[in-house]
Amino acid sequence: MLRKKTLRPAVRDFGQHWPQLLLAIGIYNVIALVLLTPLLALLSQVLLRLSGKPVPADQDILFFLLQPAGWICAVTLGALWPCIIVLGQGALLWILARSRCSNDSDSDKATKLRTVSAIQFAMSQTWHVTQITAWVIIRVGLLATPFLTIAGITYSLLFSEFDINFYLQAKPPKFMVAVGIGLALFITFIILLLRFLTGWLFALPIVLFENIPVAKALRESSRRTHGSRSQVIKAVSIWLGTGLGLSAITTSLLLLFGRLIIPNAASSLGLLVISLGIFVLIWTVVHILIQMTISGLFASLWWTLYREFGCDDKIAAFGVNNATTLRTRDDKFRITGTRLIIGSMLGLATTDCIGIWTLNIVRLDDDVDIIAHRGASADAPENTLTAMNQAIEYSTDWVEIDVQQTGDGKVVVFHDSDFMKLANNDLKIWDATMSDLETIDIGSHEDPIFKLERVSTLSQLLTTCKGKA
Repeated sequence: MLRKKTLRPAVRDFGQHWPQLLLAIGIYNVIALVLLTPLLALLSQVLLRLSGKPVPADQDILFFLLQPAGWICAVTLGALWPCIIVLGQGALLWILARSRCSNDSDSDKATKLRTVSAIQFAMSQTWHVTQITAWVIIRVGLLATPFLTIAGITYSLLFSEFDINFYLQAKPPKFMVAVGIGLALFITFIILLLRFLTGWLFALPIVLFENIPVAKALRESSRRTHGSRSQVIKAVSIWLGTGLGLSAITTSLLLLFGRLIIPNAASSLGLLVISLGIFVLIWTVVHILIQMTISGLFASLWWTLYREFGCDDKIAAFGVNNATTLRTRDDKFRITGTRLIIGSMLGLATTDCIGIWTLNIVRLDDDVDIIAHRGASADAPENTLTAMNQAIEYSTDWVEIDVQQTGDGKVVVFHDSDFMKLANNDLKIWDATMSDLETIDIGSHEDPIFKLERVSTLSQLLTTCKGKA
């Protein structure tokens, strides 16, 4: 029944109107690119300036996002993207709605479905769409709050005794309990999220075509989905599974293609950059086409579900008599095809300039430095003198290390907060003395031949590396 009443009509609508649908999605992708690229470039430059480093570390990014400026950037980017997506879906819904109106009473206008008109209509509804998006984001955030709170409490109770790296490596019973709790929380959250989102699914078309205020539209959408929510969830789940499956298959094929072409270019950095650029370009184009197709199918499914379960035919207006459809036609600043094309070209040109400016920091000269992470940690215990000597034998240019201070004030080369991962010893590094460290074997966990490895001081490491560049 679901296949006959919902899925087949949705696929049929997409098949009939895919040129207008894909073109509208493409335009909104351009809008997203034009708006988000400068913001991302600005965010990266602000981050670089605040960190004072040519390449910010992960903690630099974290500290930036914890500052007010970071909050503003994250919230702006996080809210702008879904708003653009919903605006695009509004334009697609208008295309499908106009096709219904034309087929019913105005067949001479059925061939006049214009993407520009759809963009006009969606843009005229920007404030309403922004309100809907904001309400949904806020409510999803409120829904996620108790789950995040429980997850935080679970982490604090089960993972606070030892360093997190011990739990990740040893996977003790506490770790498995935490994983079970996390999976239960995740599955419960996804079920509730699907229930809430499907309940709000008709809010956008209700606002667009029935001129009902946003706050009331969300309540009205929940009311209209009552009794049919399971069918709506099934339909959306089928669409989601299809989209994920298509993306997974395409990604696998692209990765296979990348493995064939990229290794052949590894002999030259310039050739490698060009090969990677071509691969990324193909990857981007293919995934954009898939994303456009999936978005178009979702709009068709959305429209079909709304017509079947959520539409009030007494007040819904789908044709040109809808005042909001013509809101911008007498406006001297109205959107036209020519202006849209010119604006898109100017926006893309600006985005390209910003991209080129941002990429100026990329160096193509073939003078790569090799850095050994915690020494040659793949062949010897991490951060040990043996690992450093092995890295020197491999002719690496640099070694990356971690340093901490012991309880007696010595600076030592060590990563974790305790010795659980390396020696099954819960002693904290900041409580340990050098005499304690001389008794702790940090090598046998990897191989008995490293049983004499001990935590070294920074002074010992510098002496080992001196003159070996």
